[in-house]
Amino acid sequence: DILAPVYNPVKLMFGLGLLLHGRALSHVILFTHAFKISGWPVLKRALSKVKATRAAYMREREREPSYTSTMPLQALAATLQPEEVMELIAGLHYGLVTCIAAVVSPAVGAAGVGLSVGQSVDRHVQPLIRRYVATDKRLLTLKSPHLRHWLNSLANHASEMAGVVAALSFLNFRLLSGCLLG
Repeated sequence: DILAPVYNPVKLMFGLGLLLHGRALSHVILFTHAFKISGWPVLKRALSKVKATRAAYMREREREPSYTSTMPLQALAATLQPEEVMELIAGLHYGLVTCIAAVVSPAVGAAGVGLSVGQSVDRHVQPLIRRYVATDKRLLTLKSPHLRHWLNSLANHASEMAGVVAALSFLNFRLLSGCLLG
């Protein structure tokens, strides 16, 4: 059972103590944010392809006159393609490398956290941007479709860019203040 450690409060307190000791908790948070913005979208796309392929296989099998129920792992083994496996591995690799880079490099870590924060607030900020700044009426007044496309993309990713700029600015401020104190 996954909740077994919760049943024993001593083990729970010991585990929380180990997690909070040192920088472990901050690294866990940084890892999850870095993986969420890097490896997770690739993995999600690859898993949706695997799911669609498996569903098509199951539909095809159900149409056969001699259909017997297929075990889920048998269906997965019968439909899994090498390209899909490589895409899953690439997503894991990309996510893990980004996690390591985020811990090793303060700038990468700050950019990753800023991007993650920007993505988190985007659904709240995007309606305001679309209502007051990048309205369809304003975008359609532009003559150049190329410029319209760029400004539309800028509006779509404004909160993410603001999060990255804010995080990197804060990092540079911390580095500058550290140099001045030293």
